[in-house]
Amino acid sequence: MATVNETAIETAATSKDMPVLQNGDNPSKGRAVAYLQYLLISYGEDVGTSGVDGEYGPDTKAAVEEFQRERNQVSDVNPGNLKINGVVALSTWRALGDNFYRTCRTSADNSPVESDFISGGIDLPRLSRNDKGDAVRFLQQLLLGYDDITGYTNDSFDADFGPETERAVKAFQSSSGLDDDGIVGRDTWAKLFEGSRERCNGSVS
Repeated sequence: MATVNETAIETAATSKDMPVLQNGDNPSKGRAVAYLQYLLISYGEDVGTSGVDGEYGPDTKAAVEEFQRERNQVSDVNPGNLKINGVVALSTWRALGDNFYRTCRTSADNSPVESDFISGGIDLPRLSRNDKGDAVRFLQQLLLGYDDITGYTNDSFDADFGPETERAVKAFQSSSGLDDDGIVGRDTWAKLFEGSRERCNGSVS
């Protein structure tokens, strides 16, 4: 279960939120979980022998808890202390994105991971020009991690899908062989996360 504070924050946000993901009586499933698993692997966390399967099982929960624990050992970062609860709500999504733009660059580990078989369940929201919300903020964090491709260097993370964010999305899409329409849908999200395995160095510092 998400904490009271995290749930309240997410309820107050705009409709373009990141989903709450968790294990428990009704474990989360879907591409959003697969995207989370991509990030966890890229940070060197162990999501279990099933790998990227879109299932929020005990191994994924343990990997999230380890990320939360390791992140709490890093000083002077925002957000600060994370609850070590295995729940991916607003503060943990922000920490995952913050860590991506701070530490992820091309590394020697560029083994591909495929998730095309994952369908149904929870997905991330479709984003386009003039959208606002924490999903846009997370997108901006990922785009800054690809600054060598996108030319995007704005670390204000204003959660506003304006012209600068749109230009960065189009540049990323063009470099990834996608239609450069500036719309962040299933294919663009997938490429952003699939690339994390190639770009991250396993650090949470």
